[in-house]
Amino acid sequence: MGDDEIVLAGLNLTYDFIKHITTLDTGLIVILATFLEKIFNNLRCKFCAILCIVSLCISLVGSLLFLHTLSKWMMYSTISEWPKSGLSWKISLSIYGFFGAFLFFTIFTLINLLSGEKRKDTSRI
Repeated sequence: MGDDEIVLAGLNLTYDFIKHITTLDTGLIVILATFLEKIFNNLRCKFCAILCIVSLCISLVGSLLFLHTLSKWMMYSTISEWPKSGLSWKISLSIYGFFGAFLFFTIFTLINLLSGEKRKDTSRI
């Protein structure tokens, strides 16, 4: 396997990794929305929920920018023209945004679950 093939294989793995992050971001948004709407009655630590949503949006924007730049580059460029500086901040935005969102989501969930507050009556669903 040549150097170009190794680089392309790595780029494909990175592309798949970022696609998975976008899937996790959107899934976490749905779970958070469900928690906010159906499960918790008296929310505690609303600030963590807001930070989680902001972090998820940052992660999604970073992921989409990365995927757009990488797919555009793979269509029109060669390995020797690898846009290192144009991709590194986008992938960092995506990854750190996701981990931040996951941290805020975990804190928010634990605080609300461990607070002992009554949950909304879900028997009418």
